[in-house]
Amino acid sequence: MIHPSKSSFGYCSGSAKRIQTAVAAISSEATVTMWSTILPELMTITVWVLTFLCIRAGTKPGYLQGYAVMSINTTGLKQYESSPLYDVYNIYISTVCAGNYVNTNPNSRLTNFTCTASSSYSEFDPHNMSMTSLPLNKPCNFPLVIQNRFIDYNLQLHVAWVFYVLSMVWTGLAMLFGIMALYKGAVGLFIIFLTSSASICLFISSVIVSVVQQNGVKFINGGANAEISASTIVGLLALTWSAFALSSLSSLVWLGAGISPANDADAWLRYTEMERALSQPKLKAAILNRQRDCKALPPRGE
Repeated sequence: MIHPSKSSFGYCSGSAKRIQTAVAAISSEATVTMWSTILPELMTITVWVLTFLCIRAGTKPGYLQGYAVMSINTTGLKQYESSPLYDVYNIYISTVCAGNYVNTNPNSRLTNFTCTASSSYSEFDPHNMSMTSLPLNKPCNFPLVIQNRFIDYNLQLHVAWVFYVLSMVWTGLAMLFGIMALYKGAVGLFIIFLTSSASICLFISSVIVSVVQQNGVKFINGGANAEISASTIVGLLALTWSAFALSSLSSLVWLGAGISPANDADAWLRYTEMERALSQPKLKAAILNRQRDCKALPPRGE
Protein backbone atom coordinates (compact mmCIF):
# COMPACT_ATOMS: atom_id res chain seq x y z
CA MET A 1 0.00 0.00 0.00
CA ILE A 2 1.34 3.37 -1.01
CA HIS A 3 1.13 5.90 1.77
CA PRO A 4 0.79 9.57 0.93
CA SER A 5 3.80 11.68 1.62
CA LYS A 6 3.95 14.31 4.31
CA SER A 7 3.92 16.94 1.59
CA SER A 8 0.49 15.74 0.48
CA PHE A 9 -0.88 16.25 3.97
CA GLY A 10 0.78 19.63 4.18
CA TYR A 11 -0.54 20.70 0.80
CA CYS A 12 -4.12 19.73 1.63
CA SER A 13 -4.15 21.30 5.07
CA GLY A 14 -2.24 24.39 3.93
CA SER A 15 -4.33 25.04 0.82
CA ALA A 16 -7.58 24.61 2.74
CA LYS A 17 -6.48 27.06 5.40
CA ARG A 18 -5.29 29.55 2.82
CA ILE A 19 -8.58 29.44 0.94
CA GLN A 20 -10.64 29.73 4.12
CA THR A 21 -8.52 32.59 5.43
CA ALA A 22 -8.65 34.51 2.15
CA VAL A 23 -12.41 34.08 1.77
CA ALA A 24 -13.06 35.07 5.39
CA ALA A 25 -10.81 38.14 5.18
CA ILE A 26 -12.30 39.41 1.94
CA SER A 27 -15.86 38.70 3.10
CA SER A 28 -15.29 40.49 6.41
CA GLU A 29 -13.71 43.49 4.71
CA ALA A 30 -16.55 43.68 2.20
CA THR A 31 -19.16 43.46 4.97
CA VAL A 32 -17.58 46.34 6.88
CA THR A 33 -17.39 48.33 3.65
CA MET A 34 -21.03 47.68 2.84
CA TRP A 35 -22.38 48.70 6.26
CA SER A 36 -20.11 51.75 6.48
CA THR A 37 -22.00 53.02 3.44
CA ILE A 38 -25.47 51.58 4.02
CA LEU A 39 -25.82 52.92 7.58
CA PRO A 40 -25.23 56.61 6.74
CA GLU A 41 -27.25 56.18 3.55
CA LEU A 42 -30.26 55.00 5.59
CA MET A 43 -29.77 57.95 7.93
CA THR A 44 -29.69 60.35 4.97
CA ILE A 45 -32.90 58.88 3.56
CA THR A 46 -34.58 59.27 6.95
CA VAL A 47 -33.52 62.94 7.11
CA TRP A 48 -35.09 63.56 3.70
CA VAL A 49 -38.36 61.95 4.81
CA LEU A 50 -38.49 63.96 8.06
CA THR A 51 -37.85 67.22 6.18
CA PHE A 52 -40.55 66.34 3.67
CA LEU A 53 -43.03 65.78 6.50
CA CYS A 54 -42.19 69.20 7.99
CA ILE A 55 -43.27 70.84 4.74
CA ARG A 56 -46.26 68.63 3.97
CA ALA A 57 -47.87 68.70 7.43
CA GLY A 58 -51.40 70.08 7.22
CA THR A 59 -51.65 69.94 3.42
CA LYS A 60 -54.97 68.13 3.77
CA PRO A 61 -57.45 67.69 6.64
CA GLY A 62 -56.21 65.24 9.25
CA TYR A 63 -52.75 64.84 7.70
CA LEU A 64 -50.21 65.36 10.49
CA GLN A 65 -52.74 67.61 12.20
CA GLY A 66 -50.66 67.81 15.38
CA TYR A 67 -47.60 69.24 13.60
CA ALA A 68 -48.60 72.90 13.30
CA VAL A 69 -46.40 75.89 14.08
CA MET A 70 -49.11 77.19 16.40
CA SER A 71 -52.83 76.85 17.06
CA ILE A 72 -55.07 79.92 17.51
CA ASN A 73 -58.37 79.67 19.41
CA THR A 74 -60.94 82.36 18.51
CA THR A 75 -63.97 81.13 20.46
CA GLY A 76 -63.69 84.15 22.76
CA LEU A 77 -64.54 86.49 19.88
CA LYS A 78 -67.77 84.59 19.21
CA GLN A 79 -69.20 84.72 22.73
CA TYR A 80 -71.09 87.99 22.30
CA GLU A 81 -71.85 88.18 18.59
CA SER A 82 -71.96 85.89 15.60
CA SER A 83 -68.82 85.70 13.52
CA PRO A 84 -67.73 83.84 10.39
CA LEU A 85 -64.53 82.87 12.17
CA TYR A 86 -63.65 79.24 12.72
CA ASP A 87 -63.10 78.16 16.32
CA VAL A 88 -59.51 77.05 15.70
CA TYR A 89 -56.85 78.03 13.19
CA ASN A 90 -53.77 75.82 12.84
CA ILE A 91 -50.80 77.54 11.20
CA TYR A 92 -48.54 75.10 9.32
CA ILE A 93 -45.41 75.67 7.24
CA SER A 94 -47.24 75.46 3.90
CA THR A 95 -50.94 75.81 4.75
CA VAL A 96 -53.56 77.06 7.18
CA CYS A 97 -56.22 74.66 8.48
CA ALA A 98 -59.32 75.58 10.46
CA GLY A 99 -62.26 73.87 12.10
CA ASN A 100 -65.06 74.21 14.64
CA TYR A 101 -65.55 72.37 17.91
CA VAL A 102 -68.37 69.85 18.04
CA ASN A 103 -69.66 71.63 21.17
CA THR A 104 -68.57 74.55 23.34
CA ASN A 105 -66.00 72.42 25.15
CA PRO A 106 -62.50 73.32 23.83
CA ASN A 107 -61.42 69.73 24.48
CA SER A 108 -64.00 68.30 22.09
CA ARG A 109 -63.01 67.15 18.65
CA LEU A 110 -62.97 69.47 15.66
CA THR A 111 -65.46 69.24 12.84
CA ASN A 112 -65.71 70.94 9.44
CA PHE A 113 -61.90 70.87 9.38
CA THR A 114 -60.57 72.27 6.12
CA CYS A 115 -57.23 73.49 4.75
CA THR A 116 -55.95 75.99 2.21
CA ALA A 117 -54.01 74.94 -0.86
CA SER A 118 -50.35 74.23 -0.25
CA SER A 119 -47.98 77.12 -1.00
CA SER A 120 -44.49 78.32 -0.16
CA TYR A 121 -45.75 79.45 3.26
CA SER A 122 -48.96 79.59 5.28
CA GLU A 123 -50.00 83.15 4.30
CA PHE A 124 -52.19 83.59 7.36
CA ASP A 125 -53.61 87.07 6.73
CA PRO A 126 -56.14 88.08 9.42
CA HIS A 127 -57.20 91.43 7.93
CA ASN A 128 -60.02 93.18 9.78
CA MET A 129 -62.53 93.29 6.91
CA SER A 130 -66.31 93.22 7.30
CA MET A 131 -66.91 90.39 4.85
CA THR A 132 -68.89 87.23 5.48
CA SER A 133 -67.28 85.01 2.81
CA LEU A 134 -63.52 85.28 3.14
CA PRO A 135 -60.78 82.84 2.18
CA LEU A 136 -59.92 80.50 5.02
CA ASN A 137 -56.53 82.09 5.53
CA LYS A 138 -57.97 85.64 5.62
CA PRO A 139 -60.36 85.72 8.57
CA CYS A 140 -62.04 88.94 9.69
CA ASN A 141 -62.42 90.52 13.14
CA PHE A 142 -58.82 89.94 14.20
CA PRO A 143 -57.28 92.82 16.19
CA LEU A 144 -55.05 95.14 14.18
CA VAL A 145 -52.01 94.44 16.34
CA ILE A 146 -52.24 90.73 15.51
CA GLN A 147 -52.72 91.50 11.82
CA ASN A 148 -49.50 93.47 11.69
CA ARG A 149 -47.52 90.88 13.61
CA PHE A 150 -48.49 88.08 11.22
CA ILE A 151 -47.02 90.02 8.31
CA ASP A 152 -43.62 89.35 9.90
CA TYR A 153 -44.48 85.76 10.86
CA ASN A 154 -45.55 84.93 7.30
CA LEU A 155 -42.27 86.22 5.91
CA GLN A 156 -40.26 84.28 8.49
CA LEU A 157 -42.14 81.05 7.76
CA HIS A 158 -41.53 81.60 4.05
CA VAL A 159 -37.78 81.80 4.74
CA ALA A 160 -38.04 78.58 6.79
CA TRP A 161 -39.86 76.90 3.88
CA VAL A 162 -37.07 77.94 1.47
CA PHE A 163 -34.39 76.44 3.72
CA TYR A 164 -36.42 73.24 4.13
CA VAL A 165 -36.51 72.89 0.34
CA LEU A 166 -32.78 73.58 0.09
CA SER A 167 -32.18 70.93 2.74
CA MET A 168 -34.18 68.41 0.71
CA VAL A 169 -32.10 69.23 -2.38
CA TRP A 170 -28.80 68.74 -0.53
CA THR A 171 -30.07 65.57 1.13
CA GLY A 172 -31.38 64.20 -2.16
CA LEU A 173 -27.98 64.71 -3.79
CA ALA A 174 -26.34 63.01 -0.80
CA MET A 175 -28.64 60.02 -1.28
CA LEU A 176 -27.62 59.69 -4.94
CA PHE A 177 -23.91 60.03 -4.21
CA GLY A 178 -24.33 57.58 -1.33
CA ILE A 179 -25.23 54.89 -3.84
CA MET A 180 -22.10 55.73 -5.81
CA ALA A 181 -20.04 55.60 -2.61
CA LEU A 182 -20.63 51.85 -2.48
CA TYR A 183 -18.41 51.51 -5.55
CA LYS A 184 -16.31 54.69 -5.31
CA GLY A 185 -14.99 55.06 -1.79
CA ALA A 186 -13.65 58.59 -2.32
CA VAL A 187 -17.18 59.87 -2.98
CA GLY A 188 -17.94 59.49 0.71
CA LEU A 189 -15.82 62.55 1.49
CA PHE A 190 -17.83 64.67 -0.96
CA ILE A 191 -21.09 63.56 0.66
CA ILE A 192 -19.96 65.27 3.88
CA PHE A 193 -20.25 68.62 2.10
CA LEU A 194 -23.80 67.79 1.00
CA THR A 195 -25.01 66.53 4.39
CA SER A 196 -23.33 69.43 6.19
CA SER A 197 -25.09 71.91 3.90
CA ALA A 198 -28.37 70.14 4.59
CA SER A 199 -27.70 70.33 8.34
CA ILE A 200 -27.07 74.08 8.15
CA CYS A 201 -30.33 74.62 6.25
CA LEU A 202 -32.24 72.47 8.74
CA PHE A 203 -30.73 74.37 11.64
CA ILE A 204 -31.84 77.71 10.19
CA SER A 205 -35.37 76.42 9.51
CA SER A 206 -35.64 74.86 12.97
CA VAL A 207 -34.53 78.08 14.67
CA ILE A 208 -37.01 80.16 12.66
CA VAL A 209 -39.91 77.82 13.43
CA SER A 210 -39.01 77.74 17.12
CA VAL A 211 -38.78 81.54 17.33
CA VAL A 212 -42.05 82.12 15.45
CA GLN A 213 -43.85 79.62 17.63
CA GLN A 214 -42.57 80.93 20.94
CA ASN A 215 -42.90 84.62 20.06
CA GLY A 216 -46.31 84.21 18.42
CA VAL A 217 -47.87 82.29 21.29
CA LYS A 218 -46.33 84.60 23.86
CA PHE A 219 -47.52 87.70 21.99
CA ILE A 220 -51.11 86.53 21.53
CA ASN A 221 -51.47 85.21 25.08
CA GLY A 222 -49.61 88.16 26.59
CA GLY A 223 -52.34 90.71 26.06
CA ALA A 224 -52.68 91.23 22.33
CA ASN A 225 -56.35 90.35 22.78
CA ALA A 226 -57.90 88.61 25.75
CA GLU A 227 -60.54 86.93 23.59
CA ILE A 228 -57.99 85.12 21.42
CA SER A 229 -55.56 82.51 22.71
CA ALA A 230 -52.74 80.55 21.13
CA SER A 231 -51.02 77.31 22.05
CA THR A 232 -47.78 75.61 21.09
CA ILE A 233 -47.70 72.21 19.41
CA VAL A 234 -44.53 70.25 20.04
CA GLY A 235 -44.92 67.84 17.11
CA LEU A 236 -43.31 70.07 14.49
CA LEU A 237 -40.47 71.12 16.77
CA ALA A 238 -39.70 67.49 17.57
CA LEU A 239 -39.78 66.64 13.86
CA THR A 240 -37.58 69.49 12.64
CA TRP A 241 -34.97 69.24 15.39
CA SER A 242 -34.82 65.45 14.99
CA ALA A 243 -34.12 65.95 11.28
CA PHE A 244 -31.32 68.39 12.10
CA ALA A 245 -29.77 66.09 14.73
CA LEU A 246 -29.90 63.05 12.45
CA SER A 247 -28.46 65.04 9.54
CA SER A 248 -25.55 66.21 11.69
CA LEU A 249 -24.95 62.67 12.92
CA SER A 250 -25.01 61.30 9.37
CA SER A 251 -22.28 63.79 8.44
CA LEU A 252 -20.07 62.37 11.17
CA VAL A 253 -20.80 58.80 10.06
CA TRP A 254 -20.02 59.70 6.45
CA LEU A 255 -16.80 61.30 7.67
CA GLY A 256 -15.82 58.09 9.43
CA ALA A 257 -16.57 56.07 6.30
CA GLY A 258 -14.69 58.51 4.08
CA ILE A 259 -11.44 58.55 6.08
CA SER A 260 -11.41 54.81 6.75
CA PRO A 261 -7.90 53.41 6.13
CA ALA A 262 -9.34 50.55 4.13
CA ASN A 263 -9.99 51.15 0.46
CA ASP A 264 -13.74 50.60 0.42
CA ALA A 265 -14.10 50.42 -3.34
CA ASP A 266 -11.26 47.89 -3.67
CA ALA A 267 -12.64 45.74 -0.84
CA TRP A 268 -16.04 45.46 -2.44
CA LEU A 269 -14.47 44.90 -5.86
CA ARG A 270 -12.29 42.08 -4.53
CA TYR A 271 -15.32 40.45 -2.95
CA THR A 272 -17.40 40.57 -6.12
CA GLU A 273 -14.48 39.30 -8.21
CA MET A 274 -13.95 36.44 -5.76
CA GLU A 275 -17.64 35.50 -5.93
CA ARG A 276 -17.54 35.66 -9.71
CA ALA A 277 -14.38 33.54 -9.90
CA LEU A 278 -15.68 30.89 -7.53
CA SER A 279 -18.83 30.59 -9.61
CA GLN A 280 -16.87 29.71 -12.77
CA PRO A 281 -17.48 26.02 -13.67
CA LYS A 282 -13.83 25.09 -14.32
CA LEU A 283 -12.48 26.68 -11.14
CA LYS A 284 -15.35 25.32 -9.09
CA ALA A 285 -14.72 21.80 -10.46
CA ALA A 286 -10.99 22.07 -9.71
CA ILE A 287 -11.66 23.10 -6.11
CA LEU A 288 -14.15 20.26 -5.65
CA ASN A 289 -11.67 17.74 -7.10
CA ARG A 290 -8.93 18.98 -4.76
CA GLN A 291 -11.26 18.72 -1.78
CA ARG A 292 -12.26 15.19 -2.81
CA ASP A 293 -8.61 14.12 -3.18
CA CYS A 294 -7.75 15.56 0.23
CA LYS A 295 -10.70 13.81 1.87
CA ALA A 296 -9.57 10.52 0.32
CA LEU A 297 -6.26 10.66 2.20
CA PRO A 298 -6.13 8.42 5.29
CA PRO A 299 -5.68 10.01 8.69
CA ARG A 300 -2.19 11.33 9.30
CA GLY A 301 -1.39 8.67 11.90
CA GLU A 302 -2.15 5.67 9.65
